[in-house]
Amino acid sequence: MTNAIRIYSDVRTISQVCKKILPMPRNNILFGMAEDENPVLLDVSRASSANTIIWEDRVGQGIGVIKTAIEFVLRYKEDATEFVVISNNVKEWEAVRDNASKECVAITPFWDIISDKLIEALAEWCAVGRHSKHGIVLFVDGLENTGKMWSKVKDNLRFVLEHGREHGIYVVATANSKNIEDVDEWIEMFQAQAFGQKNVRWFEMDKKHGEILFFAPITTI
Repeated sequence: MTNAIRIYSDVRTISQVCKKILPMPRNNILFGMAEDENPVLLDVSRASSANTIIWEDRVGQGIGVIKTAIEFVLRYKEDATEFVVISNNVKEWEAVRDNASKECVAITPFWDIISDKLIEALAEWCAVGRHSKHGIVLFVDGLENTGKMWSKVKDNLRFVLEHGREHGIYVVATANSKNIEDVDEWIEMFQAQAFGQKNVRWFEMDKKHGEILFFAPITTI
């Protein structure tokens, strides 16, 4: 088994990243650090905020960005923002599930009926005109997996993408940049795109000091 050595430079703590725009906007979620070392944020209080695709050229890049956002919600955000994770990478989310809080509505794979019901519930939320004051984020880890969903579920997801932001619901999805044709039907429904480690530098948790650290660039040898 080959050991991968990761070489990091430009280490920043979460406090160093955030201090550039202190005070942190109240209703924002931190996704990572951009190439200019400024925070990458999602405002979950504005309908003008973007549903976002995070393109990854290798497995795990997008997951790192989603984990950063979730870690920020659980540890640092003052107001509770609820989130749902739909992902077939179950093991990647064990720690989040084990430490589930009131913010975590559910973590479920694409093939589970729970994911179908959750997307249906979010669509109904929009249809009846409800609104979330502090935001709900639907994280879709692997947008290409929607091809295996029932057509009704896909219709509900489209409805959420079209109307969710008006009701405080935002969608952040990862997708493999090598399989763009698999998600072609969805691209126009997202208002922003990021490119994994090339645009957004995510965290790793320094458990000893209880601090989020951002690393960039990363080289694997």
